[in-house]
Amino acid sequence: MMRIGILLLLSVVFTQGFAQQYSTAAGIRLGGDIGLTLQQQVAKNITVEALLQQRILQRQTTGTILLEKHFPLAGKGFNLYAGAGPHIGHWGRRNPEANSNNQLLYGATVIAGLEIKLGKLLLSVDYKPAVNIKGGWQTFDSQTGLSARYIFIKKARPAKKQRQPIHWPWQQKIV
Repeated sequence: MMRIGILLLLSVVFTQGFAQQYSTAAGIRLGGDIGLTLQQQVAKNITVEALLQQRILQRQTTGTILLEKHFPLAGKGFNLYAGAGPHIGHWGRRNPEANSNNQLLYGATVIAGLEIKLGKLLLSVDYKPAVNIKGGWQTFDSQTGLSARYIFIKKARPAKKQRQPIHWPWQQKIV
């Protein structure tokens, strides 16, 4: 069973697709938290996303690193993505025994969403559940979010091959 899972994971990671057309994008993410997002393409259809988020109604700040796989949908620039990674942060609460307001939190996060590229703007909507192994206001935390990123570095397109003229035998010069 473990081998099947590993083979399935590797086939998802290494399948070819053409939905991504950017290398680096950065912007904001709004949801239950407000935050900054930075996405960097590391392989074909694979990105690493860094999120730094502040909980709006609670004193909690979290940093997350996600490895994401992008799957093309209908046309260029529209795709589905899914990924996972760790998160770490701190959350505040009054703890008279510890004489401290900040507590460490860490855990694992998964994400799934849809994104569309419109010119140099990348818009996405996602669902991001997380499990806090230590700390946080609750053990399981989930949120939906909207992200708007500006594409700073576009993916370089490969140069087109120059068409070589056909040299027919009768075109050769006789000296």
